[in-house]
Amino acid sequence: MRLASLPPTTPQVIPTLLEYLRSHVGTDRVEYAELPVPLADGWEAFIYQFRLKRERRLPAAFTAPLILRAYSSREGWPRLRHEYAVHEHLLSLGYPVPRPLILEKDSAWFGGPFLIQPAIMGQTMLALLLNHFPAILWAPACLAEAQARLHTLPASGFPHSRNPFLEHRLEALRQCVEEYDLSGLAAGLDWLESHRPHSQEPPSILHLDFHPGNVIVREGRCQGVLDWCDSTVGDRHADVAVSIMLIDWSPLENLSPIQRAASVVGRCLLRSSYLRAYRKQLPIDGDKLRYYLAWAALNRLCRWGTWLRDSPLLTGSKPSTLRYLTPARIGFLEHYFERHSGIPIQLGSF
Repeated sequence: MRLASLPPTTPQVIPTLLEYLRSHVGTDRVEYAELPVPLADGWEAFIYQFRLKRERRLPAAFTAPLILRAYSSREGWPRLRHEYAVHEHLLSLGYPVPRPLILEKDSAWFGGPFLIQPAIMGQTMLALLLNHFPAILWAPACLAEAQARLHTLPASGFPHSRNPFLEHRLEALRQCVEEYDLSGLAAGLDWLESHRPHSQEPPSILHLDFHPGNVIVREGRCQGVLDWCDSTVGDRHADVAVSIMLIDWSPLENLSPIQRAASVVGRCLLRSSYLRAYRKQLPIDGDKLRYYLAWAALNRLCRWGTWLRDSPLLTGSKPSTLRYLTPARIGFLEHYFERHSGIPIQLGSF
């Protein structure tokens, strides 16, 4: 019983996942203690949480609450394989990430490769802030401290491209603009290439998607950091810039009127408090930060452009991700780039 794709709420995932686990463990006695339920946290992967009953032949790690993260197409394999390697490396350094249990390349089960790992006990910092606004008093410092800790870890041995970070990323953007005819972004890319900063500090491990939705907290402490598909090694200002951009822009859905009003103030408080807390840990070069804020916006627009020209399946991401790419959100990032660079850009119509 295998799926050609994995819709977010399909009941077919229940028997299909059980069939896979029985095959993987080698016994038909594997049963659910808690059925898989979809979590709406991820843009890219379909995420389910479930728990298995204790069984003699089942390893102890499989009896805790578990997470299934499945991509929508086989093109998600390089990203998932990289994330698995990153988890293994960071665990060796004592950084809080889940210990992956299963990495599966076969896309026949769910339409794309998938990962099974323990659930981290707690809740996302984003959920906490939305439901308990007083957490804004300590959450930004928690976010900054967890990220600064990452930036001070040794970068040697971290799985990443051996090409210099910025040169590699700018070349990838150039190929994206040319291959997908994103000519409205070309002037912005020219600016990035001609204004690239010269880093004088050793490279750091970068998450490049470090925001409250990817940080699990419990009792005021960071319990784990999720979603390492974009991680690499480079100038830590790029990581800080992506975090700021996501704080400024990330869409929030299904909010109550009170949450919507609080989120306007909350974004400003989170941004300023996060930056202040990070500066207590590590210095920030203002010029570098402005450059990478522009880079972060253009990088995100290029990714969206490829999805709009082709499909999110190009990177194994959920097709439903397209619903987030509204003209208002695209326009926000276009103006975000212009504000930090002085160069107007336009993703264009599709």
